[in-house]
Amino acid sequence: MRFLDLLDERHVLTGQTVDSKQEAIRLLVKHLGEQDLVSDTDLALSLVMERENEYPTGIGGGVAIPHANTWQTDRPVLALGLFDQGLDFGSPEGDRATVIILLLTSAEMTSTHLKLLARISRLAKHDLAARLKDQKDPAKVLEVVEACERDFLDI
Repeated sequence: MRFLDLLDERHVLTGQTVDSKQEAIRLLVKHLGEQDLVSDTDLALSLVMERENEYPTGIGGGVAIPHANTWQTDRPVLALGLFDQGLDFGSPEGDRATVIILLLTSAEMTSTHLKLLARISRLAKHDLAARLKDQKDPAKVLEVVEACERDFLDI
């Protein structure tokens, strides 16, 4: 499954400024709720924050993947936010995340959840954040993601 297959312009927020990773996660969950992609935003926020508090989700390369795999859904739910100032998501490299990808899947989707995390991680290692730097148009963000997948993941 391609990462891009789960995204459209409704899933993308650009040029965001917040003071903390908690605010970024809250903003992404709220955005999904406003797009009718998540019905219970309070529960989604609670699940993602519980996971984030257990183990930070900064993966390096300017990317973080806050996630929960206990959400009730029949399809993975994603949001991609660009945060120009970068946020501390506890990356092993100590870098700040400018690309935050929120992922919600159900417990029955463990395999899909892990594959998506791995795919996003591979994109991060191939300069996804650098390629998305200064992008403001959600359509252009999707074009960049598609190019990254094509260039680095043999789709």
